[in-house]
Amino acid sequence: GRVAAAFAIASAATILLASVSPHGGENIDQLLRGEILTADLHEFETIAVVYGLVLAVTLWLQRDLLLTSYDPDMARVLGKRVRRTEATLLVLIGLTVSVGALIVGPVVLFGLLVLPPLAARALARSMRSFFAWASLLGVVAALGGVVVSFEFDWALGPSVVAVAGVLQGPATLAARLRHQRSAA
Repeated sequence: GRVAAAFAIASAATILLASVSPHGGENIDQLLRGEILTADLHEFETIAVVYGLVLAVTLWLQRDLLLTSYDPDMARVLGKRVRRTEATLLVLIGLTVSVGALIVGPVVLFGLLVLPPLAARALARSMRSFFAWASLLGVVAALGGVVVSFEFDWALGPSVVAVAGVLQGPATLAARLRHQRSAA
């Protein structure tokens, strides 16, 4: 709730400050909406390098990150440097969010960072399957968003988020059916 409240307040402040900006709200609106289709080669290279680095560090430190995130006391007992691992995780999250928000816009970024994992949570039985489901649903949302965008002539970013939101229904239904089968 606090994150959502902070996001809402920051968004409102951005819009209000943009209205008094000498550059006008058009530049700020483009920044907020994110123009995925107009991303140039430099932006693509930037996002590829940063996200590749984040992926490599995450895979390299996967066990330490999971242990520190879910059981910091056990991590301390095992001699792990909890503060350093938490700081590394925060830097990785910061890089992911800042680069993504600048290039694709906050709506698409937060839609893809939040909605596929929520759907995956309903489907997954382990952390490994959670990561796999979240990744798969993110790809499906992105590809489905492209199709919806071209089919209905809608903006690409919001179309991707809409498809990611629609995927919540089938994921929840599949989880309920699985739960009913296991209860029977």
